[in-house]
Amino acid sequence: MRYPLLVILVTALLTMPSASAADANGDGHELILLPLAFRDEIDEIPGAFGTRWSGQVWLENRNDVEVQLYDFCMQVCGGFAPRHAGVLNNPLGVTRPEYGVLLYFPVQQAQHLTFSNRIFERTLRSQPRGVDIPVVREGSFFTGEKTFLGVPAGSGVRVNVRAYDPWSNHPVAARPGGRLESVTIEVRDKDQQLLGTSTLRPRIPNPGNTNYDFHKPGFDAISDLAGVFPAVAQLEYVHVRVRPVPATAQYWAMVSVTDNLTQTVSIVTAQ
Repeated sequence: MRYPLLVILVTALLTMPSASAADANGDGHELILLPLAFRDEIDEIPGAFGTRWSGQVWLENRNDVEVQLYDFCMQVCGGFAPRHAGVLNNPLGVTRPEYGVLLYFPVQQAQHLTFSNRIFERTLRSQPRGVDIPVVREGSFFTGEKTFLGVPAGSGVRVNVRAYDPWSNHPVAARPGGRLESVTIEVRDKDQQLLGTSTLRPRIPNPGNTNYDFHKPGFDAISDLAGVFPAVAQLEYVHVRVRPVPATAQYWAMVSVTDNLTQTVSIVTAQ
């Protein structure tokens, strides 16, 4: 009778959320990246073809205690009540929405937080319910090479490649895998023929204020892939391969495809 119990215990241990997996650098907090971070009804930015973009970030605290958020002052400055669910605005205003933002929560409580991040195009309103944007937790940052497969291309869309260094504001010793120097972008056709390469160097935009920089990821992007690789405009699909330098460094990347006529957005992920 002991063996079934042992199997149950082992299975339970294997399926429990791992706090250590969510705290790669052992600082006691989980780092959470919002690649785009709009304050509801406050932030709006212009885009191509006369578009205007805004967004919402939602947070639910499923903990039975208040969850403290590390804010501008780099110490506990506020929190969210037990069972709170609502739109998150502060501290999203530390930088421009399109550069993203970093949040820090105690690791044991962070696993009981749920997020939703959504953007809206306000001019044509082709997707009036919004487009979901990934919320990236510390345990899900990329290492090594990743390929975004079957990215829709052609002259009727604009392909945006975004790269992030979530550890930009940390001392080198506190960065898992070391300092991220750059991210190499390879573009290939559907038969894997190389169309060209480019280099992104994610850095904190407009650094200088240490308190605000605490919430800024390193960021760099190719806003229109066909503008850098003209062959992309002639193809139906391409593959986008990203590679960190050095290979051990952690990073994150995202590809979005926006229709030039309707402004409909698709998010392509590498899983």
